[in-house]
Amino acid sequence: MTIHSDHPKKTYLKALKSGMDSPFALWSERATGFFLGPFFCVTYHSGWEWNRRITNEKNTALGIVRNEGEGCKVSFVNIKGLLAPHYLLLLWVLLASSMIISSQDPSLHPMLLLLSIPFTLVIAAVSALFESLTERSDEGQRELISILWDPVKLFSHRFET
Repeated sequence: MTIHSDHPKKTYLKALKSGMDSPFALWSERATGFFLGPFFCVTYHSGWEWNRRITNEKNTALGIVRNEGEGCKVSFVNIKGLLAPHYLLLLWVLLASSMIISSQDPSLHPMLLLLSIPFTLVIAAVSALFESLTERSDEGQRELISILWDPVKLFSHRFET
């Protein structure tokens, strides 16, 4: 998806960074992210609702901000669930380390590291599939787009449900 902003690239990225919440504010509705130059990874966490079966849906935008005339152009892809790179890495480390710890034969460790990759991808894909089927995930996607639309005035372009 592509968004065109009237704000210069530097202003846009600064506003986007300042709008991020603490990643340690668990169980609450929040937006977190990390930035590397013009690249960004912003995740909108829908928050926990105890009366719903699937909770804390995550929508992640992986993208880049480029200068375009007086403003900037924001290009990103939306990723749901555990398919975001930081969740994939964490899931792989946890799965690989548990497989290695439970192994009795050290010569199997390299094979277990490689074997844990497809297991990680399957688990992440299933989580993304289940999360994409929920109404809360669609709401989260709209909120994420709202954050990226104009981070200088957060939620100024809220989409109606």
